[in-house]
This record gives sequence, structure tokens and C-alpha cells, in this order.
Amino acid sequence: MAKSNDGAPGIDGVTFEAIEESGVESFLKQIQDELVQHTYQPMRVRHLRTSLLFGLVGA
Repeated sequence: MAKSNDGAPGIDGVTFEAIEESGVESFLKQIQDELVQHTYQPMRVRHLRTSLLFGLVGA
């Protein structure tokens, strides 16, 4: 769904095109291996203040 909506890259900066170029199966296998081996390290989440999003700063 995200791809069909021209979704932006994730927090890690990896695009759909980059995943497809390197191979979807190998990408999924790598993630699976990291999860099984308990070595997966999720990236930190970017926080966006909703007040900035809606222009409410200084209101």
C-alpha cells in the first residue's frame, strides 16, 4: 500500500527501489535472520511535534 501511494523511504532511508534492486527475498531473509538470532536493532523513531505539524506554535 505504501508503495502504491509513492511512499517515502523509511527512517533508515531505504527506498522500495533499493530493496527491489538488491532483491526482495534477500532483504526479507536478512531481516528474518536478525529476528531469529535476536540481533535485530530497530532504528530510533523520529518524533514530530504535532504543534509544529499543525502550525500551532506561538498560538
